[in-house]
Amino acid sequence: TTFELDLSPEIRARGIHPRFHASKLRPCIPNDDVRFPAQSQDEILGFGTPDSTIVSSIWDHTGNGKDALFLVQWSTGQETWEPYPVVRKLTPLADYLKAAG
Repeated sequence: TTFELDLSPEIRARGIHPRFHASKLRPCIPNDDVRFPAQSQDEILGFGTPDSTIVSSIWDHTGNGKDALFLVQWSTGQETWEPYPVVRKLTPLADYLKAAG
């Protein structure tokens, strides 16, 4: 059994097909803003506005080349490790690499 979802234009533009097998779907549980503040879709990298203002800076990295992971500090203060393909076009990455030599 498959289901067709009404996906946002941002997701469709990334080539994600709207039909999914029932085993891949789960009920949607809305975000609890008290426990997890500032987790709106616009604050997730790659969704909403196509600029990098949500990424404050890049602090560290591990690995080499396309397998490298970068420590990203978001404008919300949260820090996460992101793979190179996710951060490769961000201005903070160019700043980090320039400072790192």
